[in-house]
Amino acid sequence: MTLRGTADVGVSAGDADAERDSKFYDERYSDTRFYGKHYSRSAYFPVFTAVVKELKRRNVHRVLEVGCGSGTLAEYILDKTSAEYAGFDFSSVAVERARKRLKRLDLFRVADATNPDAYIVDYEFDCIVCTEVLEHIKEDRTAISNWRSGTACICTVPNFPYEGHVRFFSNESEVSARYGDLIEFDSIQRISKPILQGRTLKQYLTALRWSRNDPKRLLGLLGVQTFQNVGGWFVFAGRRR
Repeated sequence: MTLRGTADVGVSAGDADAERDSKFYDERYSDTRFYGKHYSRSAYFPVFTAVVKELKRRNVHRVLEVGCGSGTLAEYILDKTSAEYAGFDFSSVAVERARKRLKRLDLFRVADATNPDAYIVDYEFDCIVCTEVLEHIKEDRTAISNWRSGTACICTVPNFPYEGHVRFFSNESEVSARYGDLIEFDSIQRISKPILQGRTLKQYLTALRWSRNDPKRLLGLLGVQTFQNVGGWFVFAGRRR
């Protein structure tokens, strides 16, 4: 992977995808088969668990989620912590789904993470949660620059290319190189993609069959170096400088 300075750290030009607009995500969040699942059945459950553990460790009282999606993580946070919560997303369909999931109109709103106005709220949050957002937008650093100095933050980025990913990261050093001047890191941990989470046994066996000519992926699906061979996420926590 070729690094091109801070602005392009983590970008693989051959594999990175184009940034998508809100209509693209509106269509994705309309698929309730994936985005309508309970958090315990989500493919992101290991990531959500790591985030909730970090919130508890920090004894966070009020969370602002940047990129709330359909409210899956919000539900987990409200179920498992005593923290108050508010969130926003630039997809109106995602916000609608989140409101229906939690049956709370007041917790979610439509806003753009790169717009400073998104953070002008009557809500004294002490922690920002931002999962599966930064890799989707070119102006990821602009979004972070809008966060109030000293605010705790818990974020995730992937190590794999995917539709809508404008960048991904191969190691912790790349994460630090891109965001270290904006965030004072406390920790960066690796979370492997779950092998069975979100899959039926039939789907898992199908994935194994399709991977028979790809030894690395096959090994990853069998639990051997899953992070490197199948993919995963970097969960990093710290404070906005």
